[in-house]
Parts: sequence; C-alpha cells; structure tokens
Amino acid sequence: MKKTGKRKGVKWALVATMSSVLLMVVLQIAPMVLAWNTNVDTTGNVGQYTSVVYYSWGDGLVTHKNVALSYYDVTNGDLKYAWEQDGGGWNVDNPPPDGGADDCGKYSSLAMDGTTPHIAYFNNSHYDLKHAWMSAGVWYTETVHAGGTGDKVGWICDIVCDSSHGIHISYHDGTYGDLLYAYKASGGSWTHTTVDSTNWVGNYNSIDLDSSGSPRISYYDLTNGNLRYAYKSGGSWTSTALDSINDVGGYTSIYVDGSNNNYISYYNFSAHDLKYAYKASAGSWTYTTIDSANDVGQYSHIDLSGSKIYITYYDLTNTNVRWAYKTIGGASWTAGDLYTTNDVGQYSACAVGDYLYYSYYDATGADCMCNYHSL
Repeated sequence: MKKTGKRKGVKWALVATMSSVLLMVVLQIAPMVLAWNTNVDTTGNVGQYTSVVYYSWGDGLVTHKNVALSYYDVTNGDLKYAWEQDGGGWNVDNPPPDGGADDCGKYSSLAMDGTTPHIAYFNNSHYDLKHAWMSAGVWYTETVHAGGTGDKVGWICDIVCDSSHGIHISYHDGTYGDLLYAYKASGGSWTHTTVDSTNWVGNYNSIDLDSSGSPRISYYDLTNGNLRYAYKSGGSWTSTALDSINDVGGYTSIYVDGSNNNYISYYNFSAHDLKYAYKASAGSWTYTTIDSANDVGQYSHIDLSGSKIYITYYDLTNTNVRWAYKTIGGASWTAGDLYTTNDVGQYSACAVGDYLYYSYYDATGADCMCNYHSL
C-alpha cells in the first residue's frame, strides 16, 4: 500500500514547477500526539509490505467500521491478511499458499470491492503476479500474469477496484524493466498491457482511477531518475515525465479525487526529502518539497479526507514513522512524528476513515503494526 514532539516552529521549502518558477511554502512542524497503537501480528517475522484499507458497512441497524491489512510473513514465506471490526481486536488469516511451499506475499496490495478483499502480490518462487480474494468466507487465488525464470513479473504491484467490480493492477516487469497493467472485468478474464517500456521504468508504481474509471499510474524511471505518470484515455495509454530535478520518483503513491485532480507523494533520492506533485484536472503540474528534516520520505503513502491531504512516510535518520497533512487548497504543510518507539515505519501505508489509520513494519520486534490518529 503506510512515528513526541521533537521539533516545533517553521521551516522553509522550495517548490519547483514545470515553468521552473520557484515558490516559497511554509512547512509547520507539528508536535506528536500519541494515539492508539497495537500489534496486529507478532508470530515470527511479519509485517513487511503492508497495505491498509478502511471500510464500513451496515446491517440495517448498525454501521460497522472495519480496518483490514495485507502483509508478508517472512518466516514462512506467506501472504497474510488481518482485519478488525468496531475496535473488537485483530483477526489474522492466511489466504491459501501458492503450491504449498511457494514463497508468496511480497509487494502485497489490498483493495476492497464492497466488503470483499482483493490482494495483488508476487509469487517469489515462480515469479508470477497473483491475485487472492475472499468470497463467503473462503479464500481463492489465481495467476494474473505468469512469469518464470526468464521473466519476473509482478514486482512492486498495486491494486484498485472500480464501481463495476472490475479489478485494475499496475506492476513492474523485473526482467525487462517495463511498467505493466492488468485488468479483469467482473466475470471476465485477465488482460495485460505494456504501459511504458522506455528505459527501465515501473518501479514504485501506484494506481488509482479517475471519475470515469480509467486508470492513472505514478512510477519511477530508474534510467533517468525521474517521476513519471501514465494515464489511459479512449483505449490508449499516454506516459510522461513529471519531476526531473535530481534523482526523484521513488516510493510513489497516487490519489485521484472525484474531480480528477491528481495528488502524488514521492521520495527525492538526491536530497533525501519527501516531495509532493499536484495537478488540477485542467491545470499544470506543480512540485513541492514537504519535509526535508533528516532523511525522510521513503515508503510514502497518500490519502484524502473530505478536506485534507494526509501522507505517511519513514524517517530513516531517526527510524520513526511520520506524517504530513494540509487542507486541500491550503499553502502550508504540517509534518511531525507519529510513532517513535523502536525502528518503525518501513513498509508504511495509510487509510482515512473516522481516523487516520496507518500500518507499518516494526523492524526491531519484527512485528506487523497498525495505529490510528485523529484527523
């Protein structure tokens, strides 16, 4: 899918735009407000490649609030799934393993179609892109794109479901260095498309859908060190370089709102900063450095509430999980630590519901963790 008040005050950051105009943005450093923290799973070495979603459903009398996670069990080489409802405690499940002894579950990405979980992940034994889903309490798996020793497909994948129960997955071909896309309509079969094969591209990909259900993908161009963006319109794909100042574009996360505005968080490898790209539906791209305190911005993940943008990410210098947020349309970002005990924040992801829920890997305890914070 994604850390006590050490700093207060104001920090200045630069914004680069396509026209190379430099703007000044105030970054306010927020004191940390400690919130609920829980171990989701502590059996073995678990919690890498977390992905988190929040969803609610009603039975006619009560609306239930749910948080669900997918993640990787390093000890057993398994994909795992956990969920909790109405704060009633975590339930941990193992979707059926691929081929029994296969190493599967890396790069897990979770999406909900109503109350049905769908997980995209990588089979590290056969180099396949896989899909797992639950129906009536039973897990099923299938191969989305078969790879093999000569073609490793499915590295770094992301999944989203549309309103017609279609499934969209962006993923990287680790042998040929391409960005790929898979789609399955409700009741249909998987189709695969090469979105971008120029240079070595497709690492750190992230996918979302616009208001018409068409996919938009952010990703990294390793050859040129650029942030790139691809979108589908009228049956055809268009891809373009976005931010190209320094080596940028790692750990991307994209959100597209109902008005087709684009929001992307990503990492600056050169300056070790968290960055943000924004494009209004009919506007031009702008780029902002959000947080430049220490080495920050890996494992970034972005989500929106009705009026605010939220990003969670990893502080490599202090080994903390951090967040940044601002009002949509506002000029100033606020950033601070979310949790600071142990080495926490790798493989972080976030989801906005009644709270900001964020999952991550506790590298000290080798545990899968999930916290929440007031919005």
